[in-house]
Amino acid sequence: MAKMTDLFRIVIAELPRFPELAEAPVHAREDAVLRVRRYLLDETEAGTARIADPELAATQFLGMISNFPSRGGRR
Repeated sequence: MAKMTDLFRIVIAELPRFPELAEAPVHAREDAVLRVRRYLLDETEAGTARIADPELAATQFLGMISNFPSRGGRR
């Protein structure tokens, strides 16, 4: 665990010089949501799934399989 903490400290210390480091996790999250959402839409269109809100389902699915932030809850 200490190794991961050390890595986070280095990244935080380098953010002023490399601001794109802060954006990488955001882009990775957006890409993951888009890919899973597209899959769920394709399955809904094929008639193999009935999903009312594919984006919510995608974030909830990703949250279940990892420490992935979900927008969760009700609207």
